[in-house]
Formats: sequence, structure tokens, C-alpha cells
Amino acid sequence: MYSIRRPSPALVIALIALFFALAGTGYAVSRLPKNSVTTAQVKDHSLLARDFKAGQIPRGAQGLPGPAGPTGDKGSPGDPWTLSNGLIPSGKTLRGVFAPAATAESTGDVAQESVSFGFSIGNGANPVTHFIEVGTPTPPECPGTVHNPAAQPGHLCVYEAGDDNVGTYCVFNPVNDACGASAVRGFGVFITAAQPGNFAMQGAWAVTAP
Repeated sequence: MYSIRRPSPALVIALIALFFALAGTGYAVSRLPKNSVTTAQVKDHSLLARDFKAGQIPRGAQGLPGPAGPTGDKGSPGDPWTLSNGLIPSGKTLRGVFAPAATAESTGDVAQESVSFGFSIGNGANPVTHFIEVGTPTPPECPGTVHNPAAQPGHLCVYEAGDDNVGTYCVFNPVNDACGASAVRGFGVFITAAQPGNFAMQGAWAVTAP
């Protein structure tokens, strides 16, 4: 009959010590003390940018600019609106608006507005002037509207959009004050008050060089 031999106390103590030694090693691997890893323990190229705090990675110098891209195709030629000595080219049209207004203290008070073309009519002749009242037919020389003013070459067409408390009016030449006329560089609009109070007129115009 066999007898079971119990381990000696020394063997038991040795096994317990071995167990704690192995357990302690595992703990050290999974729970490293703070600041215990140095550069020598880090494998090259094993860390990513997210492993560093903001400002820990220095920024390199800016690189040189890349090569220029290819030149684009040449665009189509534009409208040959070339000014010569400040003259409006023949057949070209200028457009604008006008709106004289004032407050009258008495009937007949005057308000006026001067309009400059910015350039001169090419042949030096004053444009033939037309005033188109609201609701009246347009003459052949003025084939437009107050919203889309137009004029035949050599003509100025002034389209009224509306007026308020206006007695008399006149499109005039600012150079010699001739009523029903204009100048090579512009024109004026003259209105009078029908009675005291605010009075005004507004509209659009077009002039075409002959």
C-alpha cells in the first residue's frame, strides 16, 4: 500500500513566492509606472501624431511653392467700345435715369437736375431731343420704354416714369439754357411746382451717337 507524501513547508513557500513573482511581472507589463518609458524603449516609427500632446511635435519649415499651372485659353474678344479722345463711338448707346425733386414754398418754385453723358457725342452735333410723357406713344426715333430706354443714332430720348405736383417742365441744354434741346455732353431737366409742397419727376433716358 502506497503512502501520499505531503510537500515540505519549504516547497510550499517556494511555490507561493514563484506565483507572486509571476503575477507581479504581469502587472508590471500592463500597468507601467508614469514616466517609466524612455526613448530607448520606444521602437522607431511606432508612435503616431495622436500619441503626442499639442505643441510637442515641432512644425517644419514651409516647403517651396509648386510649379505654376498651364496657361488658360485666350478669351473671346470683347465689345470694341474704344473711346477716341473721349468721344462716344458711332452707334453706341448710353443710358441713365433722372429724378429732380424739391419742396416748394409757393407755386412756380423750380427744381432742376443736370445729367452728364461722361463723354461727348462723336460728330460734335447736339443730339435731337425727345421727351416722352407717361402714356403717350413713342416716336420712331425712340424705340424703347422707360424700363428699357433706346434711341436712334443722333437722338436723345427722355422717358417719363411719373411726376407729382409738377406744373411745367422742360428738357434743356445746360450750355445755353435752350428748352427742348441738349448738349453733346449732357442735358438738364427743369420742373416747377404746381402748388406749395413736395414736387418731383423721374424717368430714364438713352442717347446714341450718330
